[in-house]
Amino acid sequence: MKALSSSKLEKWAEAVRDFEIVHQAMPYDKVIAKSLSQAQVALKQSRSGVVLNMESGGDVKEISSLEELKAVLARPDKSVNIIYL
Repeated sequence: MKALSSSKLEKWAEAVRDFEIVHQAMPYDKVIAKSLSQAQVALKQSRSGVVLNMESGGDVKEISSLEELKAVLARPDKSVNIIYL
């Protein structure tokens, strides 16, 4: 799989793009969703971005206010990992 090769080579933009394509084709595959999330975080970090919140399932979202953080944490239907850099 090209996405895995791109990840191993730390070509994060390519890995994210390829994992997004695979994730669209197989949206319920948890391994693909997790790999996509990890690639998105690595891409953000490689661009010196701050990743403050990563929701499982492939969505990486930056939280910029206390209100946004409270709203995310109040959602019982989501599992949330918070990464401080």
